[in-house]
Amino acid sequence: MINKVLLILILIVGADKADVQDVLRVAVDKLNEKYHSAGGGKYSLASLVNGYRRFDPGRGMEYILDLNLKVSTS
Repeated sequence: MINKVLLILILIVGADKADVQDVLRVAVDKLNEKYHSAGGGKYSLASLVNGYRRFDPGRGMEYILDLNLKVSTS
């Protein structure tokens, strides 16, 4: 068995970067609105692990995000 790891890194700049930052902010805000962590903590973004987006002409932009979150208790 051969173990291969494919790592693709793309530097996001300009309007694309602003779009991704906005989506990340909205995603964390929605998590905080819908789910309350035990003890009343608040979720915040630690890092974006992986992300994928595609344009669907019928529905617009779609995003799949793997987020690393942290919980603050204050």
